[in-house]
Amino acid sequence: MRWKSKFGIFDFGPTALSFGGSDTVKSLTIPGDVNGILAECDFSVPVWTNSVTATLSVERPDGTIIFTGTPRAKGATVLYFVEFPGNCIVSGEVIKITLSGAPGGSGGNVVVRYFGK
Repeated sequence: MRWKSKFGIFDFGPTALSFGGSDTVKSLTIPGDVNGILAECDFSVPVWTNSVTATLSVERPDGTIIFTGTPRAKGATVLYFVEFPGNCIVSGEVIKITLSGAPGGSGGNVVVRYFGK
């Protein structure tokens, strides 16, 4: 879901990245009609069976990494107010969550929400 505030901020409503018990990487692609600044990116990490961390990164369509966050433990909710200076979003960027290992059990969902302007 996408909505625009009176201040020109777009909210790209929550997206669940579903990890199975052995998955370690999931991603979502920013829609092709989005151009501007990625103002904020939030994500929440479930309480996995195993003690693994989750790291958020943002990559250009050509694979160039423009942001890598700090690894976060299970059960964490993270808010990044990123506003990448000099790193505009030109559509097609990938928001990626990488786990430090297999989450175990039946996995779980990492929920990502981002805001742009």
